[in-house]
Amino acid sequence: MDTASILLPGALRLRPLRALLEPDGSCLRVFDLERAAEVEVPQELRLHVASALDSGDFDEALIDWLVSAGLITSESWHSTAGVAGAASEKPPPAGCVHVDGEVHARLDLADEEGLAGALDALFAAAAAAGAGAGRAVLHVACAGAFPSVSALERVVLEAERRSHQTGVGARHELALASPAVTTGLVRFLAETPFHLRLAAEAPAGGVAPEGWAAAGEAVRRVEQAIPGRLTVQAVLGPGARLRDVALWARGLRLRHLDAVPLGAHPDGPREADLAAYRDDLLALAEELAAALGRDPLPLDLQPLTSVARRVIRGAAGAYRRRGDRPLAEARRRSA
Repeated sequence: MDTASILLPGALRLRPLRALLEPDGSCLRVFDLERAAEVEVPQELRLHVASALDSGDFDEALIDWLVSAGLITSESWHSTAGVAGAASEKPPPAGCVHVDGEVHARLDLADEEGLAGALDALFAAAAAAGAGAGRAVLHVACAGAFPSVSALERVVLEAERRSHQTGVGARHELALASPAVTTGLVRFLAETPFHLRLAAEAPAGGVAPEGWAAAGEAVRRVEQAIPGRLTVQAVLGPGARLRDVALWARGLRLRHLDAVPLGAHPDGPREADLAAYRDDLLALAEELAAALGRDPLPLDLQPLTSVARRVIRGAAGAYRRRGDRPLAEARRRSA
C-alpha cells in the first residue's frame, strides 16, 4: 500500500514509506521517500510493521513510534500540485517557481533594497497555493561568495516573521561555491536553519580527486558538522558522466547529489551527452532500488528522488479520489 495515501484525522498525515524486509519477513528499517532517509524500527514492532503499513490497521504502539520518529507529521503534504482533481494554482509571481509542489525563489543578498519585496512575493505565492504548496523555499545567494552574517540573520528573521503571519513553512538554502566553505562558515551554519548547496562543473573524463579538491574538502567539512544538510549540484559539461560524479559522491559518503547536463555547451548539450546521461541515470536507478535494504543509506540522487515523489503524489491523489477509508476508521477497527 502507498502510505502517502493513508488519511489521518485533522491536519496529520503519514509520510510515504517503504518497508525494507529481511529474508525472514521482519522489517528492521523503513525508508522515508519524502526525506530520503532510513529509519530503524523498534525491536517489538519489526514483525508486524510491514503488514500494518500495507493494511492501514495501526495499533497504539505503532502510532506512538510513527509520531516519535517524525513519520506522522503535521507538515502539509505540499505536493498535490499537478495531481488530477487538485485545486488549480495561479501562476507564481515573477521570480517564483513551483517545483515539486513547493514555491521557490532565489534571493540575491547583493540586492538589499529588493529583499523585502522578494520575500513578500514568495510567501504570498506559497500561501495562495494552499494545499498545493505549503512551503516556501528560499535560495539565498551572493554570487557564490559567503555574504555577511548580519545579512543571513536578517533573511532568517524576516522569513520567520512572514512564516508566522501566513502559516507557510520555510526552508532556507544557501548557495555557495566550494572555495567559500571555511571552518568558520560551517560553524555558523550549524547554528542556523540553513541547508547548503554547492554548485560546481564536473570535468570530463572522470571526477579525479585533484580536479575537485576544493569540492571534496568542502563536502568533508560540512558533512562532519551538519550531516544531511548539504547538496552538491554537479553541472555536467561536455563529456562529463553522471556515473563518475555518483562514484565520487559515494566515496565521500555524500547524502544528497543533484546533477544537470547543462554545463559549458555553447549550443546546448550534445545528443551524445544526453544519451549518456539517460543511460547513467537508468543504471543508477537500478542500483538505488537494490541498495534500499542495505547499509549505508543510499545516495539521494535528486533527479531520481524527485520523480519518485511525483509518482507517489499522483498515486495519493488517485487513492483519495477512490474514497478509501481514512486511518481514523482503521484505528477504530483495530481497537
